[in-house]
Amino acid sequence: MSAIAGIFRRDIRERVDGDNLRDLEKAIMFLGPDEGSSRALGPVGLIHRALNTRTDATVSQPFRRGTAWIVFDGYLSNRDELLNRFGHTSREDPTDVDLVLSCHEKWGLNAFERIEGAFAFCVWEMATQRLFLARDPMGIRPLFLRSDPHQHVWCSALEPLVLGANRTLTLNCKHVHKLFTSQPCLDTTCYEEILAVPPGMVVALRPESVPIRRRFWSLAATEPIRLHSDADYEEQFRLHLTRSVSQCLRSRTTVTAELSGGLDSSTIVCIADRIRGNENQSLIETISYFDTDEPSGDERPYIAMVEQQRDKVGQHISFADFRRLHQSTELQPLTTPFQASPGRFAHNLQRQSIIHQALRDLNSRVLLSGLGGDEFLGGVPYGAPEIADHLFAYRFVAGAKSLLAWSIARQQTIWSCWEEVSALLRAQRLPTSMLESPETAFPWLLQQRSSETGVFTEFSDWPALTPSQLTYEWLRSKLASQFTIAGTPLFGGTETRYPLLDLSLFRFLASIPRDQVLRAGERRRLQRRALHGIVPAGILTRRTKWFGLREAHELLRSESANEVLAQDWLTSGLFFDMKLLRQAHRNIVTGNPGPALPLQMAIALEQWLRKQVEQGTIATPTPRSA
Repeated sequence: MSAIAGIFRRDIRERVDGDNLRDLEKAIMFLGPDEGSSRALGPVGLIHRALNTRTDATVSQPFRRGTAWIVFDGYLSNRDELLNRFGHTSREDPTDVDLVLSCHEKWGLNAFERIEGAFAFCVWEMATQRLFLARDPMGIRPLFLRSDPHQHVWCSALEPLVLGANRTLTLNCKHVHKLFTSQPCLDTTCYEEILAVPPGMVVALRPESVPIRRRFWSLAATEPIRLHSDADYEEQFRLHLTRSVSQCLRSRTTVTAELSGGLDSSTIVCIADRIRGNENQSLIETISYFDTDEPSGDERPYIAMVEQQRDKVGQHISFADFRRLHQSTELQPLTTPFQASPGRFAHNLQRQSIIHQALRDLNSRVLLSGLGGDEFLGGVPYGAPEIADHLFAYRFVAGAKSLLAWSIARQQTIWSCWEEVSALLRAQRLPTSMLESPETAFPWLLQQRSSETGVFTEFSDWPALTPSQLTYEWLRSKLASQFTIAGTPLFGGTETRYPLLDLSLFRFLASIPRDQVLRAGERRRLQRRALHGIVPAGILTRRTKWFGLREAHELLRSESANEVLAQDWLTSGLFFDMKLLRQAHRNIVTGNPGPALPLQMAIALEQWLRKQVEQGTIATPTPRSA
């Protein structure tokens, strides 16, 4: 990814100069190592650092047309549509930055809803003294904002806003608590003083006024799609998927795809091969991870199916070998570089360095990921949307039949299935009910009561959605939350792209009948049908995929975990009941089943918070009992 940043004085009589921008630009230079520039424009300063990956010509940023300036990070997926709209010829080949500013020039605030892709950008209107910050609907590109009485400062990375605050910040306890629940984090960070630009929204800044946010995209504007036959749905799915993968293949260097042996990564690789084959171009590279220490963790037989079909062997990385080399650092905190978000250990840096070096060896700056397949393509056997859609449309007999079929397929009582349907129908009337997390999710997690639902209610036009569409929008909010809390990449020079998060593909899947995507006893129904003869049959028919849970349990049985849990915790009484948390840890150590990943996250949070307090970036939080 590239990176953008900037400063906006609240008093327009105050000017931003180069000294104000220099430190901010230096902090994001590793994300955009190719080139960069900053521009002081009176009360506004704009910064752009470039990672040049696209095949279209680059343009120096900040970029100006008339009285409007822009800094842009990302790429457009509806580029061809916009080219046609503005009457450009292929020979002119304007950049994505040029197209975005053309949209803003033509449609003003209504331009944002016409732009699709993975992006975060800032537009400064000198004539109106307005500044806009926008982030794509999937939230793939992060963008954060710190405001104080003197100025607004924004950045693609969270760390420069924390370190550049020059004061002690306040821990956002409600945000941290959400990290252990199903509630999405759409506009918050671990710091009260720093917000995230919400996905699919634009934040407008004006002198001497508070930021105003406005949603520019929602699934509610999408009409249901009804085609004549299964074959028609399959053809349209292939067209949307091919278009999305094709856009992600635009690169001036080698493109590499993760190949895990699962259906989603295999789908991307096989579709990319078809595209490259039709264009007489070389096949993309692949990188695969496997773990011989995990039960069913050796995915190499499935990886080999794809490699045999494409007659090309990719890079293979053994997590088991890595773990044996770095056992001493397994649960040691990551202290350098500075981390503005919890969740990483020292071994995460070492593991990422191996992957980073593998991509450098391939001369690759673009990595394709299959994230989103489980959520959007029917990887999770969840029947409530299909049943609720029937009831919503007054198809009561069809709803009853669907309820019975799902009850049998999932080996659940009809009442248990009906409770899921009722919860979904309730969410149509009261969307915030989806934010209600079970009281006993983890007995050691102290409850945090919060009535803050503003951003979530604004995230989509919830009342206008069908049950299936509501489910897709909820999943979109969850994925967008993952990108918000993921943390800044540990290494620059690489851009990850997500073909299965393409907005056009998402809109199509959310608008077709739910039983096309999956039905009782048939997960990924549309994906498996549409890709017959494209993806190896052994992968299309596999029922399960490896998920590494044994490693998490082993980490919690390590001596470093015992040492940390024996200490006094800053988070005791604030987030955790330490007596219950230590009991949960003992259960895992003695071989009893338990939620290992949340316990691992609790340790990461404690270590992270200690470092933040030690460095003076966060004030020592006060437990509730104090």
